[in-house]
Amino acid sequence: MITTQKSFLLLSLLLFLLTFNAHTQESQDSTLIQQKVKVTTTTGDIFLGILTNYDPTYYYITTEYGELKLDRDKVKKVKKDTYQGAYSFGNPNATRYFFAPTGVPIQKDEGYYQNIYVTVNMVNYGVSNNFSMGGGIELITLLSGNPVGFLSPKIGFKLTEKLHTGGGVFLGGSPNMDGESFLAGIGYWVITYGTADANITAGAGYLWASTDGETESLEAPLLTFSGMKRVSRSIALVSENYIYTGELDDTSPYKGIQGIRIMSQKNTFDIGLLIVPEITDEILGIPYLSYVRYF
Repeated sequence: MITTQKSFLLLSLLLFLLTFNAHTQESQDSTLIQQKVKVTTTTGDIFLGILTNYDPTYYYITTEYGELKLDRDKVKKVKKDTYQGAYSFGNPNATRYFFAPTGVPIQKDEGYYQNIYVTVNMVNYGVSNNFSMGGGIELITLLSGNPVGFLSPKIGFKLTEKLHTGGGVFLGGSPNMDGESFLAGIGYWVITYGTADANITAGAGYLWASTDGETESLEAPLLTFSGMKRVSRSIALVSENYIYTGELDDTSPYKGIQGIRIMSQKNTFDIGLLIVPEITDEILGIPYLSYVRYF
């Protein structure tokens, strides 16, 4: 009898939760009628358009290509699309430039996979609308038995429609690099002004490194100045710059990456030239390649 009662209670609770979830989804859907939405399917496809109607079986969305009827069982998420720019979709990787972050936070339950030079692999995910966590690994060192890993927690806040600020820490290290444990990092804070299609960012950070527990750090902050300007539906110009404010011997205080971003709704390809004056004084720059997949 006790087992039967427990089973009945569990079944009742399950039915209640399912009913509550369905009601919540229906309420959310009703507020999105005639709104611009971003629909993500269970296969990862993204559709942008106006949600004109819905019923228990389908969502009806008007896009630039006509009306779509999407099976609700194959829809993972429907959310309001806040992009207000001149193009059909927003910059899917607006939270960073080539490598440096912007002040724009990753939204909750969204994120991206980033690959740099084929060997560096990272994933960043929005835990909340103001906090994200990233991590990754470098493949060549992994295969050599001395893996270099990365962590990149970040917080970010929207101050006004065009002003964001945020900060975090980027950590990289290995338990056995040339026989020694190694950990390096930079703590930073940045502020970004503009939209996803055109923005500038300024910030500062402190760089430090530790080898077998012995820590050294730069005596002065590292400044960053970056910007992005979208010039077409698929192309943006990107500039990322660093200046060290302290004294250096035989080393230029400037480093940077200049190039373009090629984008679609879910993907970006960054192609640029890495400028390191003490290395590239006789050549234009070192090629920089990065790929990002938004999810």
